[in-house]
Order: sequence, then C-alpha cells, then structure tokens
Amino acid sequence: MGKKVFFAEGRIKGGKSKRVTLGPYPELSFDEAKSKARKSLNLLREGVDPIVQGKLELKQREKELAKQDALSVTLEQLMESFFRL
Repeated sequence: MGKKVFFAEGRIKGGKSKRVTLGPYPELSFDEAKSKARKSLNLLREGVDPIVQGKLELKQREKELAKQDALSVTLEQLMESFFRL
C-alpha cells in the first residue's frame, strides 16, 4: 500500500513550476498541511523557492544549536578536558 503525502504545487514568479512536499499523513494534520501550503504558495508568488528557503532555515537552526552547545561548556569543563590530554 502506498504512502499518503500532502504537497502543494505552484508556479514561481517568473514561470517555473514547483511541487513542495509538505509532510506525510497522518503525522501532519489537514489543518497543518493547509497552513504549510499557504506559506509555500505565498513564497512561490514572491519568487522564492520554498525548498531552498527551508534548507536555509534548517542551516540557520543548526548554527544556533551549535552556538548554544558551544556556549553551554563552562571554563572548568574546558580546562579539565584540556589537561586530560
């Protein structure tokens, strides 16, 4: 049996058609899918590729998490780690 997946399809301002996968059913509710579709279609109308935009946002979140991890190390932990080597 196949998977059920929500997607939105539209045309990027300027011409190119784009299909964006929103998420699998039932993990993504109908209302959540509708909201994501609206956001994706609005980005398409503005000339922004939602897939590229999503990748950029993911990279930004990863950078923020790495920064938080780095800032969570205390000087004492750093010194202990340094002198163990």
